[in-house]
Amino acid sequence: MATNNKFKNKKLRIRPELLELLKFRVDKTFSVFELCYAYEKIPNCKELTKQQIRQFIVRNLKRLEGKDLVIKTGMQKGANTQYKLLNRFNEGEYTVGSPHCSSNLVKTKVNTLLLDKLAKKLGEHEINLLVTLSEIEEYESLGLQNPSIKAPLKSLYTEARDHSSRLLGQIKATESLIAEIHR
Repeated sequence: MATNNKFKNKKLRIRPELLELLKFRVDKTFSVFELCYAYEKIPNCKELTKQQIRQFIVRNLKRLEGKDLVIKTGMQKGANTQYKLLNRFNEGEYTVGSPHCSSNLVKTKVNTLLLDKLAKKLGEHEINLLVTLSEIEEYESLGLQNPSIKAPLKSLYTEARDHSSRLLGQIKATESLIAEIHR
């Protein structure tokens, strides 16, 4: 019995792809069929057959059940059996294992978050560039309308042009990084 308790206290290792799918099902019931269907849709897991995915899901749900992290709900049998994650399902009860698929969902998710941040930053740079270009145009217009203030406008104009050059560089760098991530 002592060895059984030893294994009971050991953290369960969960593949990152399955962990991401389970995290979306906290406080919800789900079936083997639903998990298999979601797993099939992971772009980097296309090399797995439906049978391999089903076996993997069933095996892992039994492991989770053995650690009291998931329970069966209702009286359904087979693929229709409903499961529910328990409140104990948290980072203290499991560790993230190695990816099941050649390139994992976690990396895809991180890239998606990074791309969202970069797209937002690119939008901010583009807006700032438009504002700066409008500022430059206004300095030119004011200088033509009021030749007497050309001298003080010159430094403001030069500063705005330098700023627009920096913004163009930031835009180019951000666009290059987005293109590189998409490869």
